[in-house]
Amino acid sequence: MIQGQRRSHYLRSAERILFTLLVYMEQPPGFVKEGEEDMVNIALKTIYGTMNGAYDWANTLGGSYKDLGYYESKADPCIRHRINANGFTLTGTHTDDVLGASSTHVAADEAKRELGDCYEIKDLGKPTYILGTRIDRDESTGTISISQRAYLEQVLEHFGMKDCNPKPTPLPAGIDLSSLNSPRTEDDRTFMKDKPYKEALGSIMWAQGATRPDLSFAVNLLARFQANPGREHWNAMLHILAYIKGTLDYRITYHRGSNGGSKPFGYVDADYAGDSDTRRSTSGYIFMMAGGAVSWSSKRQPTVSLSTTEAEYMALARAGQQAVWMISFMNEIGLPQKLPTTLYGDNMSSIALTLNHKGHSRAKHIDVRHHYIRERVEEGDIKVAHIPSTENLADILTKPLPRVIHQRIVRSLSLDA
Repeated sequence: MIQGQRRSHYLRSAERILFTLLVYMEQPPGFVKEGEEDMVNIALKTIYGTMNGAYDWANTLGGSYKDLGYYESKADPCIRHRINANGFTLTGTHTDDVLGASSTHVAADEAKRELGDCYEIKDLGKPTYILGTRIDRDESTGTISISQRAYLEQVLEHFGMKDCNPKPTPLPAGIDLSSLNSPRTEDDRTFMKDKPYKEALGSIMWAQGATRPDLSFAVNLLARFQANPGREHWNAMLHILAYIKGTLDYRITYHRGSNGGSKPFGYVDADYAGDSDTRRSTSGYIFMMAGGAVSWSSKRQPTVSLSTTEAEYMALARAGQQAVWMISFMNEIGLPQKLPTTLYGDNMSSIALTLNHKGHSRAKHIDVRHHYIRERVEEGDIKVAHIPSTENLADILTKPLPRVIHQRIVRSLSLDA
């Protein structure tokens, strides 16, 4: 850093150079020069936490990878890979944490050595934890499992639910939450005033996005009320935490040589008009690969559907977008996909709409963007197949289920302990 100009001059100059990349800062304690207390500093290098810090770091790291011969994925810029004489190397980067895999020990050692020449790194050896997720490998059986027990134990302790009685499902079957459950009296507002609703929601959301698809619908539902949650919403939040208490050992396990191998396939479902406030439907999809879940989503649809067929059709369109992205991603990292990718749905009418390009009075009003799935089916990228409702694993992402059905789907997802 260098000593800069006086504050008064800086303020006047700031109006003229508002969009420059200069970063001014107060003199840090211990470095204030006597008689120059009114001066500020100009940062000559990016400092962690500044507005452009993340951008500059990503640019710098990307440049280093490029110089080392890595290809940056267009589907996901955080994923990079390269192939050289020593083998294939794949890396994933989250800020400054790098998780990598190589086809040979020589390629792995080379990758770590080269990154070490560029930056000061700490080699943690075989990965066991990454961003709160535990990784367990069994090379003899060819399985990899991911779980978040330690993280979820901290969540339970933080919210005072460490010793609660476990619940068998994330939410009670048939629960109907709406904005009508928001505080209406002063007593209700006082009760909710000190409840960490958003904090608890965010903590659970992190887990559901990484290893716990069984929590996705519950998080989706409770997120709708975070602006003004009431007693019933908070009790539902405690119910989720109690369910987590009984499922701390849940993990997703992937098997080498499982049916389908590295080719993903998906399940799609929709709950028609399930939102009591807007009467919108909820879409859910989940993709499986190597015997375990790899991608999932539970989301309220953007518009009201006029029929179950339309709701299911819109869900297929959204799942189709994810399928195309996954195909692109897998192709980029050297795992070419044989098309089509299969989507399983339980509504025959919506499946027929993906195949029939002639006009239908019941479909002519559907937004053009949802007909994307038709084009992908016609091009041969995606195949939509029928599956009985009892076998549709995406059902867990659209509504609260009874205990027996919920646990059956959890086992089918290779999610249980």
